[in-house]
Amino acid sequence: MPFNRPAFLQAVFAPRADERVLVLVDQRTDNCPDHPDWQARRAMAPAWGQVLAALGADYLGMLTYPATGANNGDLPAHGLLHGRPVAMAQSLAAADLVLALTEYSATAPLLAAIRASGGRLRAASLPGVLPRMETTALTVDVPRLARRVAYLRAALDQAVGAQLVFSTGHQVYFDLRHRQAHGDDGRL
Repeated sequence: MPFNRPAFLQAVFAPRADERVLVLVDQRTDNCPDHPDWQARRAMAPAWGQVLAALGADYLGMLTYPATGANNGDLPAHGLLHGRPVAMAQSLAAADLVLALTEYSATAPLLAAIRASGGRLRAASLPGVLPRMETTALTVDVPRLARRVAYLRAALDQAVGAQLVFSTGHQVYFDLRHRQAHGDDGRL
């Protein structure tokens, strides 16, 4: 089954007409040399933004910035939006939904922006996402995954232990008492 980018972005992000969407992309620097996967990721970003706009969101554009060189590193003070310098903090504050298709994870700085927005901002950090994932990992049936995760969480909450048996015959036992399971269906 071919990847349906609009259906995927609708299922995962459910953009609304009143939401302003910003796509973040980090750019190579002298300390962060470019490579083909990073180039492919940067090529994906505008297409994702255009699909979100076609789904009705107010697409603010693609904000580029010099790569931080580290996962969860502080974002630079400024980036470029439509070829013009902009303040990063103000740009994030103006958005309702941010997608970061980056080389280095932007999760920590995006969480800080979410807190600063009082929880209004929604964001996704997608470091390492690649076009080939649009025919593999990203083809997941999101609602079905959420149902399976909820089922497993409920089962683990009732369990006192779990034993895994590997194809090598090795076994490991996990004591599951005195804890609560947490389901992760990819949404925070």
